[in-house]
Formats: sequence, structure tokens, C-alpha cells
Amino acid sequence: MSTRRQFLQSTALIGALGSAAPGLLASPVAANGARVVSTWDFGVGANQAAWKVLAAGGSALDAVEAGARWAESELCNP
Repeated sequence: MSTRRQFLQSTALIGALGSAAPGLLASPVAANGARVVSTWDFGVGANQAAWKVLAAGGSALDAVEAGARWAESELCNP
């Protein structure tokens, strides 16, 4: 079981790493190293929507949003 001090030290370390590389999570993803995965059978369209964003140089977050928007707009989505 961790102590309060250990918890605070680990969260401070995570915060320091996040501030050291602020653009790491929002940076564009190279199309040759990206992966788009969905867990539902109707996810192929969502994957295609997400891949369009990545191929155009968009960020991973933008690709996730595009895939989610596609899935939510489909009437066949259970």
C-alpha cells in the first residue's frame, strides 16, 4: 500500500513529464506509424473517418473525434 507522500511524488512526476513535452499528445501522427482500431463490427466506417484525418496530417485526438462522430451519426449504430 502506498503512502500519501508516495502518491504525491508520483503525481508530481507525471505532471512534470507532461509539462516538459506539452505537444507530445497533440502532435500530428505520421501515417506510416499510426494504427486505427475499433471493437465493434460497424467500426470500419469509423476507422475510415479517423484514417482520413491522420492521412491529412491531423492529430490523433482529431482522428478519434472523427471516428466517434461517424459512429454516432450512423442509424445502424445500436
